[in-house]
Parts: sequence; structure tokens; C-alpha cells
Amino acid sequence: MTTDIHEKAAIARLKAEQEAGLRGGESLMTKAFRRLRRDRLTMTALIIMSLLTLAAICAPLITDLVLHVDPNSTEYDQLMPIGTPGHLLGTDDLGRDLLARLLHAGRISLTIGFLGATITLAIGLLLGMVMGYYGGWVDDTLNWLITTLDSLPTIYLLIIVSALFRPSPEALILVLAFTGWTGATRLVRGQTISLRERDYILSARSIGSTSWHIMIVHILPNLISVTAISLASGIGGLILAESALSFLSLGVQPPTATWGNMLSKAQNFFNRGVHMAIVPGVTIFVTVLCLYVIGDGVRDAFDPTTSE
Repeated sequence: MTTDIHEKAAIARLKAEQEAGLRGGESLMTKAFRRLRRDRLTMTALIIMSLLTLAAICAPLITDLVLHVDPNSTEYDQLMPIGTPGHLLGTDDLGRDLLARLLHAGRISLTIGFLGATITLAIGLLLGMVMGYYGGWVDDTLNWLITTLDSLPTIYLLIIVSALFRPSPEALILVLAFTGWTGATRLVRGQTISLRERDYILSARSIGSTSWHIMIVHILPNLISVTAISLASGIGGLILAESALSFLSLGVQPPTATWGNMLSKAQNFFNRGVHMAIVPGVTIFVTVLCLYVIGDGVRDAFDPTTSE
């Protein structure tokens, strides 16, 4: 009888805390979106990033119906500067339209960034929640693995893998994702540790909820702000990593265009074709800057200590 009373009390307490948590979560989300709408810098970065992404997605339509050029069509010895009639951003050393190639290259570079960061975040969420929730030998073992991987210079590891296998865009996504998941895992682990002793988690345990049910239903929704920040910064980081590998001629190989290998190609033509470096360089800079601004804005918006 006493056990039944305790169980009913625990269930009632859990439901009350869930309802309070839901109301608090809705209130936090409402406040977060309101802060984001008021943050002009973040909204500007979000609009620019959306336009870049949309332009990359629609690259074939834009080049065919608007620019009327083939990004791979060559005219040897026809390196043209920015503003040339019919070639808004000029051409490269082979006479290929830089604007058309920039749009098609964005499809590859942004795909590498978005998919790579998504895979990285998925690994980080899974391992981070397991480490933070269970602790003990699970946490110790995975921490040892993360510490070991972090002790290896990532760029050298990427260079070795890229030099050995010359990866395609799909393979490069996997390589970048499986070498960059440790940061997201540490972030999620720290948040999970702070959440696992909350009252509503203890109430869920007391009524027999399984560990996976608690992690998915009660902990995961409280990691939204962390995952958004990690995703935004991860996309920017992977775009820079791909650009660095391409600059070293170890990334995606021509004729497939990426912003990184366009920049790499330009280093041989600084004297008479500096625009070949300016065009992809500025695009990479603006894209990564927007992503970091968005991540910073999301962090501030979800920070409960931020004043209205």
C-alpha cells in the first residue's frame, strides 16, 4: 500500500514537473525567437546564408536560364577580369565563367559542410549523452578515446588520409565527420551531466522509465541550443577544413569545383588574375563569418541570463 502511494506521488510529481518544464520550454523558445528577431546582426547573417544556400541549390537553373553559360566550358588563353561583359565575375585561366563555377562549387562545399556537421553532431549527441548519463567506466573509456584522438593533430591526420585515398566529395564528408566529432561529444557530455540530476529526471527514474527513454524524451529536448550552436560552428569549420585540404591539392580533385580548389588554382595566377583568388576567398570568408555569427546569436538567444 505504501509503495503504491509513493509510486502515485512520484507519477503526479513527474507529470507536474513535465508540464512545468514544457511551459518553461515553450516560454524559452518564444523568448529565444523574439531575441533572434531583434538581433539584426544575426538576422542579416541568416538572410545572407539562406541566399547563398539557395543560390547553390539552384545553381544549374541559374547557369542555364539566367547566365546562359556552361561552368565547364573552356576557352584557352581567355582569362578575363571582373566586370567583363557576359562574365560578371570574370573567367579563370581556361576561360571558364567564375560566377557559374562559384555557384556549382557552392553545392559541393556547402554539402560537405552541412552533411559533415550533421554526421558529427549525430555522433556527438549519441556518445555525449551516453557518457554524461551513465558515467563510470563508460565515461572513462570514451574519454580516453577522445583524449587520444584530440592529441593527434587533426590537420595532419586529414592530410595523411587525403594523400592516401584522394577522396571523392562523399568520402571527404565521412573523413571530416569521423575526425571531428570529439568537440561536439564533449559539449553534449557536459550538458548531460548537468541535466541528469534534475528533479524531473529523478522522478522519471522513480517510476521505472528506462535510461534511453529518459535520454531521448527528457534530456535531448534540453540540448537544442547546444546542438544549434555546434551545428553552425561545425559547418563553418568543415568548410574551412575542405578549403585547407583543397589548397594543399589534397581535397576534392578537379574538374569537380569547390571553393577550396578554386582558391588553390588561383595561387598560380596572382600576377594577371588576382580575381581568381578574390572571388572564392571572399565567398568562403563571408560564409564562415555568417555561420559563426548565427551560432553566436543562437547561443545568446537561448541564454536564460540574457536580458530582454
